[in-house]
Amino acid sequence: MVFQLVAATAILCTATAFASTTCDARQMGARADGATKDTAAIQKAIDTCASKGGGIVILQGGTFLSGPLDLKSHVALSVAKDTLLKASEEVDDFPIREDAKWRRMALIHADQAEDIAITGEGTIDVHRHWRRQRRHQERTG
Repeated sequence: MVFQLVAATAILCTATAFASTTCDARQMGARADGATKDTAAIQKAIDTCASKGGGIVILQGGTFLSGPLDLKSHVALSVAKDTLLKASEEVDDFPIREDAKWRRMALIHADQAEDIAITGEGTIDVHRHWRRQRRHQERTG
């Protein structure tokens, strides 16, 4: 499933509600080369913005390969035009949820968070991840 994000579209709030802090995932170590897993760098950007009272995490240019990301309160994830946030195809990158043993973590999740958003004109691609997960479950029972 591929999601096209519409510019300035927010989930649960508007971008004006966020602190003026911006956290660029590339400055936190993300490579956006489509081969290196950028999960830790993107999560570091989310956590940094959250620790400063909120802000906007920027993914810009390239393909950011990632496992699960935990969006925090008062943080917006902005996927810029011509940018791809792609779920890792490795099933084991998505651990079983502690509170729901029958399912794995999603690419983007937010437990007990408020004032969050996903914005931008970029693309979030989770199609292969979910197809691979279904095949893995069929094989392992």
